[in-house]
Amino acid sequence: MTTEQAADHVNEWVANNPERLDYCYDKPAAFLSWKQEAAKRAAAGESLELWADEAECKAAFKAMRKDLGWTLADVAAITGHTEGSIKAMVAQGFPRHLRLAVEVWRRMK
Repeated sequence: MTTEQAADHVNEWVANNPERLDYCYDKPAAFLSWKQEAAKRAAAGESLELWADEAECKAAFKAMRKDLGWTLADVAAITGHTEGSIKAMVAQGFPRHLRLAVEVWRRMK
């Protein structure tokens, strides 16, 4: 996939899935950064759906921590991990137990 094809693919995906990016629409720099990263990943043949899901979970996790007044150290203490391992888990792929916590938080709001 060429760079132009990847950009077109991302723009089409965004147009068809506006609700998936609610967390970054009000932040132009974050939205532009998301689109640039998505174009790189699309050009490499990655699924935008899977990647968008990860990005959405990471943003929701950050919002949940802010809402609850938690730091990464707090999450580490709750889960029995180190702060560094929480950072690594979130960076490498959003773990299921944190995904569950985010989903419970969303539904409780």
